[in-house]
Amino acid sequence: MARSITGVDHLVILVEDLDSARDRFARLGFTVSPRGLHSDFLGTANHTIMLQGDYFELLGIRMPTEQNAPWRERLAAGEGISSIALQTTNAQTAHDELSEAGIGMKAPIEFVRPVDLPGGGTGEAAFAVALLDEPGTPLDGLFAVEHRTRDTVWIPELLDHANTAMALGAVEAIAADLDAVAAAYRGLFGPDAVTARGEQLTIDSGSIPITVSAADGAGPFAVTGMTVRIADPDAAEAALAEAGVASNRSGGALRVAPASACGVALTLLAD
Repeated sequence: MARSITGVDHLVILVEDLDSARDRFARLGFTVSPRGLHSDFLGTANHTIMLQGDYFELLGIRMPTEQNAPWRERLAAGEGISSIALQTTNAQTAHDELSEAGIGMKAPIEFVRPVDLPGGGTGEAAFAVALLDEPGTPLDGLFAVEHRTRDTVWIPELLDHANTAMALGAVEAIAADLDAVAAAYRGLFGPDAVTARGEQLTIDSGSIPITVSAADGAGPFAVTGMTVRIADPDAAEAALAEAGVASNRSGGALRVAPASACGVALTLLAD
């Protein structure tokens, strides 16, 4: 258990084509950031969809590198949410705490990317990440991220969305072995963090819940969807209809098929 882990920071959606992914999420009523280019060491680029305290990102491969080999392997299986990024104020502390808890860790890495600022000019976004090294387990692909320049990531102009999105609400996943998932996430978040009810687990991440449903042949852990909290379901429905995106509304919840959201089962839920 790591006390420096305070919840879910963001979700990573791996996509084949960043231009297409950007356009699809814009049609869903999200304000999408300008493209961010990561270093040649990482070989990736992204667009972020910033929410009030968390976010999700569209991540694409711009050149193959040793560092992005796991992303490329995951992308070969199709687009979708590939990783949960955990929030921490200190990546090195998170690394040390998780290592002491018996969780495999890679050495923290630091990187920066340029940011186009709304008033003109560019800034710099700086991060440090501690990657979990647990291949083949329910913790595979997780990492802790420390934001060192929040003002160049949470830019006010990026927080206003036509669908009235405000925050991540939940993460949905499937797994073949719920006992293995429960053991892994209790080690990560603490012994009281996992609640079992029938064929489903609810994991208390410290911020939003992660629900895991049993599914034969699903593998150790696969994220299938996310819920985004919205302020106004009527406005969200109107934004989707104007863009010609089909949705299924039930009360204050609008569900969008994975085909319209880069493989993600997306729910927009009124707060």
